[in-house]
Amino acid sequence: MRSRGQAYNECATDAWRHVLDARLLSEVLGIADSEVHRGMQRLREMLCAEPSIAGTKQHPADLAAERVPGSEEEDRQALAREQRSLSLRGIPLPDGFLQ
Repeated sequence: MRSRGQAYNECATDAWRHVLDARLLSEVLGIADSEVHRGMQRLREMLCAEPSIAGTKQHPADLAAERVPGSEEEDRQALAREQRSLSLRGIPLPDGFLQ
């Protein structure tokens, strides 16, 4: 997978970060409880609200400038596959995270 997540201070809105966290909780730690997964999203939101994390950054990172030509569609498809896999296992996806 070549995809790159957003900057750390944007982890609350990063669909790839959600996929990684969900897989860690479910596959490594064996936690499938949907409330725990929702709680992880809340923790990401709280983390992003911390001034020490966001600092003076007022604009999202420009990841498009770093992309390899032609990789955007491949990234979108890979993310959709991961999200479908999580959904089939009953792991909730935050609103707005489906691609």
